[in-house]
Amino acid sequence: MRAAITPAAPKRGNYLCSGMSSGQAKRDRVGLVGALLVIVGLAMWGVYAVERYILHMPVTDRDFMPYHLATVLPGMLLWQHRLLTDAVKRLRARGSK
Repeated sequence: MRAAITPAAPKRGNYLCSGMSSGQAKRDRVGLVGALLVIVGLAMWGVYAVERYILHMPVTDRDFMPYHLATVLPGMLLWQHRLLTDAVKRLRARGSK
């Protein structure tokens, strides 16, 4: 007896098949980029620790702070993009009443 042919399951990440709108998918990508920036910014301190304590190079935390802040601050804003935009929308709705 032959088995019934079933349709293929939708691919992950395809917002058209997953029930997500394109706006939701775009926000999820923005959050992903933000999370990656935060991870890179925190990884700067790993590089600092290796250079300073393992390789005994003459580096200070001031050498790494600009790179850390340049990735973590925008990363946090992008990561929390949905929360921030929803809060702004709620404040605008309260102000218009």
